[in-house]
Amino acid sequence: MIVYLSKTWYNAGYFVRLEMSTVIYDCQHCRYTFPADALPERCPDCGKVAVRLAAEEERAEYDKIQAKIAAEKWDGSAQC
Repeated sequence: MIVYLSKTWYNAGYFVRLEMSTVIYDCQHCRYTFPADALPERCPDCGKVAVRLAAEEERAEYDKIQAKIAAEKWDGSAQC
């Protein structure tokens, strides 16, 4: 299953667009949310066998965080 995400946020005067064609997973043990091409056997953060597809709310939160990181990175490079 491929999930196509395309979101646009307005952040600090900039429009940030995040596009990705990947599946988002969530660890039920440590709550780490991450993209991967296929369902991993273990969580890449804690190593537990508790990985599942991320719920809609978890994917939305992941998108929001990634957009914020991208905006901060862009703002930081523009200040040089």
